[in-house]
Amino acid sequence: MFRNYILTAVRNLLKYKFYSAINIIGLGIGIASVILIMLFILKIEFIV
Repeated sequence: MFRNYILTAVRNLLKYKFYSAINIIGLGIGIASVILIMLFILKIEFIV
């Protein structure tokens, strides 16, 4: 079952390359933003 999900995901990544690239870049930017915000918040909490 899990193998079918992986195969479907890979097929969609290869078939819709541009759309997939936009989604992956957006996900990367979102994760990086959350990490930077958390680091900023933790830094402020330790300073005060």
